Amino acid sequence: MQLADKCYVENSWLRGNTVLEKDCVISQLELKDVTVPSMVLHGVALKRENGEKRYIVRAYGIKDNPKKTLEERGSFLAGDLQSFINLNNLKTEDIWESEDHSLWKAKLYPVTDSQKKGVSWALLLHRMSSEKSRRSEGRRMEGSETLFSGRILPDGRCICIGSMGRKTGKPDPL
Repeated sequence: MQLADKCYVENSWLRGNTVLEKDCVISQLELKDVTVPSMVLHGVALKRENGEKRYIVRAYGIKDNPKKTLEERGSFLAGDLQSFINLNNLKTEDIWESEDHSLWKAKLYPVTDSQKKGVSWALLLHRMSSEKSRRSEGRRMEGSETLFSGRILPDGRCICIGSMGRKTGKPDPL
């Protein structure tokens, strides 16, 4: 395990060949054999009524302001919200359901059945936010059954709105 300068880790377990690059913030996660670029990763465990666990891993840049909007050139991970849309051939309606185009209202975090998958998605979002993103990864994300299914609320809590059914376009119940 390697930690660069200015990393903050809370309630997490780092194992194996995990590398945290400079300025990482890690919360509520178990990481094994991954390299995390400068970013925030925050794990949220969700429980269904039947006791089954699901996970969301929120990813954002350490300087991102969740109140900033697309129109205000709000930052997001390795770029800004507009560059994220442009780099991945997305439309605003792919990410937002309302006229509020802030990071708080963005549908960016899929609900997954394991924390490991949630971390993989979060790291994919980071790659998609930079020009280094590989096109095949973006296509994989577009075809996912769980694309864009979590929300950041104004008080920092994350709420799950269900996995987005790609065929119907309606949220599937959790």
